[in-house]
Amino acid sequence: MRPRGLVRLLIRAVSLDRYGENRYTRRPGCHPDRNVIRHVIRRSHRHIIIQTEVRGRVKAAGGLDRIFDFTAFPVYLAMSFENIVIRASAGSGKTYQLSNRYLLLAAGGIEPETIFASTFTRKAAGEILYRILVRLAGAAADPGKLAELGESLKNGATEKDAHTLSREAVLDLLANLIRRLHLLRIGTLDSFFVKIAQAFSFELELPTGWMIADELNRHRFLEEAVRRVVGDMRAGDLVHLMQMLTKGEVARSVRAQLLSLAENLIEIHRDSEPAAWTALKRRPLLSERELADILERYEKAPLPNDKRAGAPHRKGYDNIVAGDWKTFLAHGFGKSVAEKKYTYYKARLDGELIDILEPLVRHAVAVQINDLVNQTEATGEILARIGEAYEEVKHAQRSLLFGDVTYRLANPRRLISESSLIHRIDARTRHLLLDEFQDTAPSQWEVLRMFVDSALYGTTTSGTTEPGSFFCVGDVKQAIYTWRGGDSTIFSAVENDVRPLRDDMLQTSWRSAPAIIDLVNLFFGTIDKNDWLIDPSKSTADEKAARNWRSGFEFHATAPRNALLGGYCVMETTPLAGTPEADDLFQSGPAGLSEEAFDCDAPDDVADYGSEEGGFGDSDGSGNGIERQQKIVSLAYAVRRIVALHHRDPSRSIGVLTRKNETIARLIYGLRKAGIDASEEGGNPLTDSAAVELVLSAMQLADHPGDTVARFHLANSRLAAVLGLSENAGDFSGSPGPASVPETVDCGRAARAAWLIRERLLSEGFGKTVRAWAKILAGDCDERELSRLLQLVEEAYLFDARKDRGLRCDRFIDLVRTKGVGNPNSAKVRVLTIHQSKGLEFDIVVLPELEGQLVGQPPLLVCERPRPKARIGKVVRYVGESLRNHLPDEYQSLFAEDRRIRIEESLCLLYVAMTRAKRELVMLVPGRKLSQNMSQNTAQKTSQKTPRPRKTFEGILRRGLLSPETRDIPNAVLFAHGNPDWYKTDGIVSQKRCPTVSAVPETLEVALAPLPERPRRLLRRFSPSAHSAQHEFEDAPDADDHGETAWDTRTERLEVTDETGDSGDSGRSFGKGDEILPKRFSHREREQAMLYGTAIHACFEQIEWIDDRIPEKEAIEEIVRRIYQAELPPRIAQTETESTVRDFYEMCAAPSIREALSRKERDRTQFRVFHERAFLIPRTEGTRYGLVRGSIDRLVVSYEGERPVGAEIIDFKTDRLDGGDSRAVRSRAKRYRPQLEAYREAVMRLYRLEKSRVKATLLFLDAMKTVTDP
Repeated sequence: MRPRGLVRLLIRAVSLDRYGENRYTRRPGCHPDRNVIRHVIRRSHRHIIIQTEVRGRVKAAGGLDRIFDFTAFPVYLAMSFENIVIRASAGSGKTYQLSNRYLLLAAGGIEPETIFASTFTRKAAGEILYRILVRLAGAAADPGKLAELGESLKNGATEKDAHTLSREAVLDLLANLIRRLHLLRIGTLDSFFVKIAQAFSFELELPTGWMIADELNRHRFLEEAVRRVVGDMRAGDLVHLMQMLTKGEVARSVRAQLLSLAENLIEIHRDSEPAAWTALKRRPLLSERELADILERYEKAPLPNDKRAGAPHRKGYDNIVAGDWKTFLAHGFGKSVAEKKYTYYKARLDGELIDILEPLVRHAVAVQINDLVNQTEATGEILARIGEAYEEVKHAQRSLLFGDVTYRLANPRRLISESSLIHRIDARTRHLLLDEFQDTAPSQWEVLRMFVDSALYGTTTSGTTEPGSFFCVGDVKQAIYTWRGGDSTIFSAVENDVRPLRDDMLQTSWRSAPAIIDLVNLFFGTIDKNDWLIDPSKSTADEKAARNWRSGFEFHATAPRNALLGGYCVMETTPLAGTPEADDLFQSGPAGLSEEAFDCDAPDDVADYGSEEGGFGDSDGSGNGIERQQKIVSLAYAVRRIVALHHRDPSRSIGVLTRKNETIARLIYGLRKAGIDASEEGGNPLTDSAAVELVLSAMQLADHPGDTVARFHLANSRLAAVLGLSENAGDFSGSPGPASVPETVDCGRAARAAWLIRERLLSEGFGKTVRAWAKILAGDCDERELSRLLQLVEEAYLFDARKDRGLRCDRFIDLVRTKGVGNPNSAKVRVLTIHQSKGLEFDIVVLPELEGQLVGQPPLLVCERPRPKARIGKVVRYVGESLRNHLPDEYQSLFAEDRRIRIEESLCLLYVAMTRAKRELVMLVPGRKLSQNMSQNTAQKTSQKTPRPRKTFEGILRRGLLSPETRDIPNAVLFAHGNPDWYKTDGIVSQKRCPTVSAVPETLEVALAPLPERPRRLLRRFSPSAHSAQHEFEDAPDADDHGETAWDTRTERLEVTDETGDSGDSGRSFGKGDEILPKRFSHREREQAMLYGTAIHACFEQIEWIDDRIPEKEAIEEIVRRIYQAELPPRIAQTETESTVRDFYEMCAAPSIREALSRKERDRTQFRVFHERAFLIPRTEGTRYGLVRGSIDRLVVSYEGERPVGAEIIDFKTDRLDGGDSRAVRSRAKRYRPQLEAYREAVMRLYRLEKSRVKATLLFLDAMKTVTDP
C-alpha cells in the first residue's frame, strides 16, 4: 500500500536508506492515514538543528518499516556556523583552515552550490579544492586520517555533542562532492564577478558578447584613446594643457607623455570624485609693481656680518629676476627664511632683510603651489578626456578588464536582486569563505557586501529566514599587493559590516624550523625600535609605519612537530668589486661565466653609497658605475653560493627570491652555465632568447619590408635560405656571410620574402609557421634557447586562437615583447620574485637582492580615501619635501600617509621573503668599504656624524640584527644563528621525539665579521639565573673571556637558561645542569653535576601526569645512558646511569613531587602540558633593550574552551642542599626568583594572561620539596 505521507528531505547529500536506523517496526493498531514523518527544520541565526517527529510508519524498500532517527546520523547535524575572521601568520595553515571550514559546512548538510570559497589566484583555488578532496579520500582509506578529520571538524564546531564521523559518511560526502564538481564554486573573486556580470550584461549596460581583455589589448586600447583625445583637441588647447601638465617642461612626445600618465592613473581617476582634483586652492601672488618695489629694496638691504654673505645675496637677486623661484627657496637667504631659521652661517639676518625676504618667500611658495594646482587640475582634466575615450574604445571592441567588471558591480545604482541572481547563475550564496583577505580591494568588498548581507540577514525567495555564515582568513603582515588596489584596512572594516564576528589569531608556524622563527621574532619583534626607521628627533611616517607594523605582529611559535628541527640563518657580505676575490668569481667560476652576462645598469632603487648621503664610504666620482660593478659581483657571488648549496644536498628545494623580474634572467643564466637546472618562474618576455629575436625579425619584415635591421638580421641566419634572402635557397647547412647580401638586390628580395611570410601566415596561421621556423633553428640552440623557442611556438598557437588577433604581425610582436613568460619545471632550484613566492615554501631560501630601497620611485600623485570603502576625496601631484612643507596640513598628511603605506608594504615584502624558508635562510648583502683615509677607530668615532644611507632592506636588517660596532668587511659572515650543518643530522633529528635527550635551546649567536689577527667573537649574553649571589657562586666562563668584550649597547641578546651562564667559545651548552655550584667544585665534578641535571630533566620530560603512567625503566635507562655515554668513559657512564635512574624513581615516589605532577582534579580536556616550552620575548633592563630566550621545564596551561585562563610554571632544580630543611630550600629559592619572573613574563605575553593567573613552582628534586611563588 502506498504511503499517504510525503517524506521531504532537505539534505540532498544524504541517503536515508543508508543512514536511517531501523529502530521501530510496524506496530499493531497503527492506521495508514497516520503514516507520516515530519521533518521539522528549525534554523536559528547561527545554528541548524534537525528534529524528527514520529507520527506513524512508512513502508520502506525491502518491505521493512523504518523510522529514521536523525540523532544517530554520523555527520555533524548539530552545528554552529559562526562568523569568523582569522589572522593567520605565515606558515600557520591558512589553506588548512579554509578547507576545514568547507568540510565542516559540507558535513553539516550545506549544499555545495550555496558555498563560495575565494582566493587570490587560480592556482591557490585549485590547491584548496585538491586539499578538500584529498582529505576526504585519505579519511576514507585510513582510519587514522578519519579520526584526525573528525577531530578537526569537532574543533570547528561549537556543539560538543557532535557525533563521530564514520567512514560511510565520508565516502558519501566525497561521492556527493565529485558528482557536483561542476557546481562547486571555488575560485578567484575576478572569475566570480565575471560570471555574475555575464548573467546581468543588460542591467550593467555591457556590450553584447563582451570578453575580458588581456594586458596587451589594454595597452592598445589606451593608445587608441590617447590618439583620439590628441586628434580631437585644438592645438592651442592641447599646448596650454600640456604646459600646465608638465610645468612648461616637455621632454618627449605628447602622446608618449599622455600614454604614460594614463597607464598609471586611469583607474585612480575613475575611482575618485571629480572635486578631488580641484580641492587644493591657489594662493595670491604679488603684483608686478609690488614685486619690483621689493626687489629694489632687496638689492639695497643690509647683509649679515659675514664675508660670505655677498654671494648668496647676488644669486638670490638673479633667481628672482629670472623667475627661478624653486632655486630661490632651495638656497641662500630664501631657504633660511622659508625654514624660519633666519640665520646664515650662524649669523643672524638683519630685521630689515627679513621683512623684505618674507613676502618674497611667500610669493615663491605661492608660485610653486599654483603650478602644482595647475598640474593637478590638468592631470584630472586630461584623464577625464582619456577615460571617456577609453570606455568608448573598449565598448566598441566589446572588451572589459577585471577592474571594469568589479566597478560596474560595485556601483550602487545597479543593484541586483537576490531572486534574479539565484535564478540566473543557478545558485544562491549562503556561506562565504574568503582567503588572502588582506589583498581585497575596497571595490571588491563593496560587491561582496551584497552577498554577505544577503547570506547573514536576508531571506529566501519563499520569504523565510535562511541565514548563512561568513569566514575569512588573511594576514596583514603579508599585504604585498597595495599597488594593485589591495587594502588591508578592510580587515578592520569587516568588523563593522559583519556581526556577530569572532576574531581568531594563528601564530604557530608549521613550516619553519625554530632558527627561522627565532630570526623572524628577533627582527620584526623589534622593528619599532630599528633606528634605521626611527628618528628620535621627530615623529616621521617611517616611525609610524614601523609602529603600525609592529602592532600587528605577534611573536611566532614553532609547531611541536618542528621543535627539534635543525635550521640556520646567515647574513653574508659579497666580495667588493675590483678586488681579487671578485675577479676570482669569474676566472675560476663556472665555464663561460662572464661579467657581461650579469651586466646591468644600477637600478633606480639601489642606494648610492658613494654619494654624499652614503654612510659607508666616500665618493670616487664614478657614481652609478661603482654600484653597477658591485651589482654584477653580487649576482655572480649569489650564483656561486646557490651552486654550493645545491651540491651540498641536491634533494633540498632552494628558492631564490628577487625583487625584480630582470634579475631572474641573469641568475638563470649563471646557474645554467654552472650546470644547475633551475626553474624560471613568472619571468621575463621571451625576447631574452636570440632564437626568438630572429623569429620576431621575420615577423617585422613581413609588416615592414623596408626595415634594414630585420633584413640584415635574417640574411645572416639559418632562416635566410627558407625566406629567399640567400643565394642558396633550400641550403640550411650554414649561414651566409654579410658579403652575400648585396645592397642592390636587398629591397627586392626583402619584398619577396615579406610577401611569402604573409601568405604563409594567412594560409597556415602563426602556430604552424613559427613551429616550422623553430625546427630550422633548433640545431643551433642550447637547452635554454630551445626551451624559449618552444614557448614561442606555444604563444603563436595561442595567438591563433584569439578572436582579436587581426592580420598584422605587429600585434604578435608586441605580445611577445611585453608578456612575461616563465620557464617552470620540477627543478629543485627555483628563481622567482618575492611576489610570486607568496604561498610557497622552500627548504632553503636565498635573498640576493637586498640593496634596493624600501620604497622605490615616488608615485605620480598621492590621494586620500576618507574611509576604506569610500571614493577618493583628495588628489595632488607628487612634490618634494621642500615644497610639501608649505602645503596645508591635510595635504602634508597625504604625503606622510602615502609613505607610511609604502614602507609597511615593503616590510610585508621582507616578511614574506623570510618566512618562505623551512630550514635555512641565506641573506646576501653587497660588500662595502670604509674611506681609504679613515681608520676603523676614526670611523667608529665619527659614525654618529655621518649621514645615513637611504633606507634599504639591507640597512634595516643590519640595524635589526647587528651591533652598530660591527665592521663591514666584504666576503664575510655578519650574522649567524642556528646549526650550519643541520642537513647532516636531519635524518637523526627528524626521528621520533620520545624518548629523546632534553637539550637546552640553542643559543642565538651573532657572528661578527672576522678581525685581522684577532679571534672571532660572539656578543656577550646574559642569563637572569646567573644574576644571583655572584659574591658566593661562580659564573660559568664567558664567551668573550679570551678577548676584548664586544658590547651591543643597543640590543643585548639575553638568555634565560637553567645553567649558570654561557658555555664558552664553543657555542655548545651543557644541557640542563642547573645547580649553582660553589667554587670548591672541580671542573670534572662540575661537568658531571651538569650532566646529572640534564639526565634528570630528560627523565621528567617523559611524564605528562604522574598518576597516569611512569615511564618503563628500560626507556628511562636508554635516555640516561645516551646522555652519559656522549661525555663520559663507558665504565663511569654505566655507574652514573644506574645511580641516576635509581634517583629518578625515588623522586617520583616522593609525595611532594607526585602532588606537583599529578592531574588531581584536572580534566584532560581542560589542561595541556608542555615540556621544554621555548620562548623568545623582548625585555628592557634599565636603559638596555634585549631579547629573552629560553625554555620552561614544564608548563601546564588551563583552558575554557579554546581560551587560556591560567598557567602553572614548574621548574626542576637538582641543587644539592647541605641541610635540605625548609629554611635552606626557601633561601635557595629566592635566588631563582629573577629566573621565574622572566618565565612568568613570557607566559603572560604568550597566552595573554594576567600575572595573578600564572603560578610559578620550584621543584627541588634532591630535597624532594616544592616552593610556590618564592
